[in-house]
Amino acid sequence: THLNILKTNFFCGFSEEERTCGNIPDIDHSDIKPSVLPYHHGDSVEFSCREAFTMVGPRFITCISGAWTQPPQCIGQNIYLKLTFSICSHSVEI
Repeated sequence: THLNILKTNFFCGFSEEERTCGNIPDIDHSDIKPSVLPYHHGDSVEFSCREAFTMVGPRFITCISGAWTQPPQCIGQNIYLKLTFSICSHSVEI
């Protein structure tokens, strides 16, 4: 005989799937695609940066066990180019 066991993690009397995330993090210079409240475990929200800003990080954040995953940043394109240049260039001292 086989027994099927359903494993669910509980926290304060609620399963992970029943926990909701609070407000979406406020990201400067960004817009989000509208979605329906409340945000449950596994729900995702998509960010986009406004014109003249570049996204650094993931486009989507996900509600996991009542908390949002790390959101992106929208930074000015001139700052992004400076960061890219400083990361890609290097100096060698002899």
